[in-house]
Amino acid sequence: MTIDAVIFDLDGTLLDTLGDIAAGDRAVVVGPQGTDPKALTATAVLVMSKSDVASLQQKDVDDWKKRGTTGNVTAIDAASKSVTIKAGSRTFKVTPSEKTTFFRYAPDSAQFADAKPGAFEDIKVGDQMRVLGNKTEDGAGILAEKVVSGSFRQIAATISTVDPAKGEITVKDLANKNSKDLLTIKIVPTSTMKKLPDTMAAMLARRYAPGAQQQQQAGGGAPGGGPGRGMGGRGGDIGQMLDNLPLFSIADLKKGDAVMVSTTQGSDATHATVIMLLAGVEPLLTASPNATRDIMGGWNLGGGGGEGQ
Repeated sequence: MTIDAVIFDLDGTLLDTLGDIAAGDRAVVVGPQGTDPKALTATAVLVMSKSDVASLQQKDVDDWKKRGTTGNVTAIDAASKSVTIKAGSRTFKVTPSEKTTFFRYAPDSAQFADAKPGAFEDIKVGDQMRVLGNKTEDGAGILAEKVVSGSFRQIAATISTVDPAKGEITVKDLANKNSKDLLTIKIVPTSTMKKLPDTMAAMLARRYAPGAQQQQQAGGGAPGGGPGRGMGGRGGDIGQMLDNLPLFSIADLKKGDAVMVSTTQGSDATHATVIMLLAGVEPLLTASPNATRDIMGGWNLGGGGGEGQ
């Protein structure tokens, strides 16, 4: 690229020379394309400094934490183009507009950087979805500005083998009691692993036990404590609780441990990559064997960070 152009930054301030541009900055270049596809003569260059990029990304992260909701898709209304998601113990009706942008997670990744532009028609019942948007006045709906969806495995399992050197564990899906097949799951740097303390596991067991939600609605509070115990309100609160737990290592896992795991679908049915793994779940699974999707569906993909990451 050759430059004989006006160079200015995000605020519209003119920059004197190319020396004002540093590695890590982002630039939008305007100019005619010549006969050489690898060459461009720039007539204008808009430069966003590395610090400005970081600032915008942080604002995006903060916005997702404030107005983002994660849940599992339970119903789709094609006529009204609305989606119902279950986030923790709450249900929301997600309503997009003509300005809503849709993205789809890649089969082997839960990172937004790997997501591709999508459409409403890509969404399926059972998908995990992240929605950015304001709640309606009654708190039961979300006016979607950005939607990111994908198909993931969410299972309760017992560990059969642990190989810290390879970063792999093999697990048996508790939902397939008659099957001897094991799933090999890979733990990578982007995997999030946490362990429930005994007190939190007991609290969640009470909350997700059969009939607990009806009991909460009748009594006006959450089982085992005051209203919500930090888990009512936004559907993402369970995810926030899990995010605040210390990280957990594969070396701390052992054969026979019960875990809840969210993994990629993967291209091989016997192998997948860990997105999120939660240990210390024995009391929870004993009280509510079917709580896995609610727990893992309320935990933000990628450990709760915003889409700017």
